[in-house]
Amino acid sequence: DDYVLSAARSDAAIGALGDAQPSIELGRAYTGRAIARSSASQFDAALPDFARARVVLESVGDRLGLARVDANLGILDSRRDRYAEALPVLERAAEGLVDLLAQHVAAQPEKVAVVDRKSTHGGARQAYTYRDLDRDSTRIGLGLAAEGVGNGDVVAMQIPNWYEAMAIMLGCWKIGAIINPLMPIFRKRELRFMLELA
Repeated sequence: DDYVLSAARSDAAIGALGDAQPSIELGRAYTGRAIARSSASQFDAALPDFARARVVLESVGDRLGLARVDANLGILDSRRDRYAEALPVLERAAEGLVDLLAQHVAAQPEKVAVVDRKSTHGGARQAYTYRDLDRDSTRIGLGLAAEGVGNGDVVAMQIPNWYEAMAIMLGCWKIGAIINPLMPIFRKRELRFMLELA
């Protein structure tokens, strides 16, 4: 029902915005409807919306929106067992996010990029700048490369949605590695299964 509601909200936004003038909002509405349809396994209905979203978001220069479309297209291909098609799309999404980080570091290095509230710090808010994120992800990427991890290698990580998870993902993408995020609730049996798939 959540997918139906999400698709209906996106339909309403698309109807209100119309196709006359491309905008970030229109691109995001197409993306939202495509994600809802894909999540409901309506893959053939999702593909045209992803294509429309890509055209609109590219025309308005929303690089983050384009990375989101690519990531979700890669997930859609994976869910259809089309792994060979999924990989280059997911790589394009990762490259787009790494490029976007570099642009933000160059333009506004001291601007806050991530705000984290870790339970290990009593829920205290900690802010990290684009410079912090770039520095930490570069260090992680270089450390992994020093251990022999490179382009196309799979790196599994089991960590909550903390700042460090983002730094690890970006570090992997900077060296061309593929990230395999594992849910923190997974235990030995689930981990073994997921690691054998990677």
